[in-house]
Amino acid sequence: MVSPDSSLEGRCLAHLVQEFPWQEYGYKAGRWERADTVLGLFNHRRWARTREVMQLIDPRGDRPVAELRDAGGVRLPGPSGSVWIAGDPRTVAAYSPVGDGVREVRLAVSPFVPQREALEFAATMRPGDRPPFPLVPYEEREPHGGPTWLADRPGKPTRRDGYTWNATGY
Repeated sequence: MVSPDSSLEGRCLAHLVQEFPWQEYGYKAGRWERADTVLGLFNHRRWARTREVMQLIDPRGDRPVAELRDAGGVRLPGPSGSVWIAGDPRTVAAYSPVGDGVREVRLAVSPFVPQREALEFAATMRPGDRPPFPLVPYEEREPHGGPTWLADRPGKPTRRDGYTWNATGY
């Protein structure tokens, strides 16, 4: 992640890796999102892939438990698999692909929490700490009429399949 808060993000990443044990989750990385483009006087709607978001799946079941966003793009192999998480996936977490050898460790933040506050909290939080902001239980959203995760739908969604442009909640 490179942003104006890059030093805070670096501190968060180092702190999370040091203070939290790694836990394995399943994941779905990337999804189809609605993209509006202005062409001259007209607004053109199209589907675009984003690799900035991942959904974490409970390892003891197949239920989604959290969603995280990495502004630099989620760097995991394939649209689904297993990932190690250190931190609180409901707020801020470090993540790394499962496997042996040298792996990249990156930072991801929930899109459902105040970003700056979440980063400040993550820089000092310990396992079991409650964040200073309200948490809403994660519920998988299908704002376009069906699943848009690349793992579930590798091809572009179509209206013929029942997908709409009426997005809510994102």
